[in-house]
Order: sequence, then structure tokens, then C-alpha cells
Amino acid sequence: MTIRFRDRRAFTLVEVMVVMVIIVVLLGLSAAFLPRALENSRAIRGAEQLQGWLLIAKNRAVREKRASGVILRLASETPDDPGHNDPRFAGCVQTLNYIQQPDDFTGGMFVKATGATLQFSGVDFRGGLGEQQKSSWPVQKGDYVEVQGGGLVAVIAEDPGTATLTCPSWAGRPPVPPTSQYRIIRGPRVLSGEAKLLMPQDVVIDLRLSRLFPSGQSLLESGVRWLLFSPSGSVSLWGAANNGGKIVLWIRDVNREPTEGEPTLIVIDVRTGLIAAHPVAKSGGDPYRFALEPRSSGM
Repeated sequence: MTIRFRDRRAFTLVEVMVVMVIIVVLLGLSAAFLPRALENSRAIRGAEQLQGWLLIAKNRAVREKRASGVILRLASETPDDPGHNDPRFAGCVQTLNYIQQPDDFTGGMFVKATGATLQFSGVDFRGGLGEQQKSSWPVQKGDYVEVQGGGLVAVIAEDPGTATLTCPSWAGRPPVPPTSQYRIIRGPRVLSGEAKLLMPQDVVIDLRLSRLFPSGQSLLESGVRWLLFSPSGSVSLWGAANNGGKIVLWIRDVNREPTEGEPTLIVIDVRTGLIAAHPVAKSGGDPYRFALEPRSSGM
């Protein structure tokens, strides 16, 4: 006698119900934990993004043989930032721009100095541009002037005239005869045609917690607002001492306390230009410990 088994072509009702219960449970667990997991990883994603931007700037400096980097824009000083008027973003950076240092400005002659006012001839420090195009002037406030190829440089403290510069630190210096041997050492300029760099929503570089080591001074107090890589790959600190140490940038979510979630430190070695990421140390008393330990591998 031959026994025949019927082909099974469907699930039973009980089996279907069990599968549906399992799916509902998994969806419930996802709804409970996934948003928090994504929120915790937000600072890490921002740190990875920043690390990539810095690496691009460094590679540009090496490739083009011209100092290149990024400028850090405080949210409070950037009207189009989402956190411009939000107290959570005080002392924090949301927006960056790529920058590059132009060649020295020369031409014409230095004529004389009257107190803090330096007079020149045969030049136009504004490049023929009006007030509405101030950001494109060849010479700008904050640049430095050097006469006769040596000695102290003087910072340009006010917007230049067409052929005059105001340098308070020049007042009281001995007279200098007219000469064509001068140069304007120009600070970094934002690269035209490059889109601004925006951190992920609610993720910031907190300059109050970012530090210059070994001094430990915060970047907010130091006045350092940009990072510039030299053609050798090392870091130049405009307006701050190049101490051969490290720059530590603290990346965090403004919706959480500074050490909550996954805050991340981007560490730049001033001498080598090496860029690394490390977690904030949440125990041991020193949150920068992983960033400063030579044997710490980072992230």
C-alpha cells in the first residue's frame, strides 16, 4: 500500500499570528531604541565630517604648495546660522569655510609714516572696489605690513584707504625713508566658489571646551578662529603661539550635556598636521586624556 502525503501550500493561522507578533515586537523595540541610537551617534558623524574637511584642507596645502585651511565661524557672529540667536550655541561653531593664504601684496612705494598712519604712492589697497565689495579688497584689516625687509611687522587695525594704512603699533618708531622695499603679509581669505561647510543639525564645535595644548587655553579665549596648514602639512597658528603641541576640538550635541551621548575630540598635531579622532574620557577626571595619551589609538 502506498501512502501519499499532501503537498503543503500554506501557513496555518497560528503560524501567521506568531510571525506577526514577532514583527510587532521588533518594530516596538526599534521605535524605542533606534532614535536614541541615532541621536547618540550624531556627534560622531559630525566629528567624522569635520575630520574629512580638515584632511581636504591639509591635502590642498601640500598639493598646491600654498597655506590652506578652514575658518571657524561662531554661530553668534553668523546671522544665517540656525543657532544664531539660540543660547545653546553660545561659544560654538556650526559653519566653516575653506580658506587659503594669498601671496604678499607689493607694488608702489612706502612714502612716510605720520604717527600710526602709513602713506604710500602708486598703489590701491582697495583694488578699485567700493565699500560693498570690502571682502574682496586686496589688503584688509588684520593684515600685516613690513618695511625694508625686516624688523617688526605692524598689524593693520582699520580698513585701508586707497593708499594709506592705520597701524597703531607703528607709532613711535624711528622715521623710515621712502622705499619700494615693503610688503603686506596678507591673512587667509575665504576661497571663492567653495560652498560653506555646515555641521549636522544641532552638532557643534564647542570652542569653550576646545583646547590648545600644552597650555590648556580654550580656543574661545585664545582668539584662534581658523586652522591653517602649511605646504609641509604642519599647522600655522595665526595670532597664537605655535607651541608644537596639539589643537583639540570638542564636538558635541547642543541638546545634551557636554559629556553625554558620544562627544568626540578631533585632535590636530601642530608639528606633523596629523588629524585623529578620540572619544571624550568620561571617567578618570580628565576628559582630554585619550587625546593626549601617546599610545591611545583613538577612533
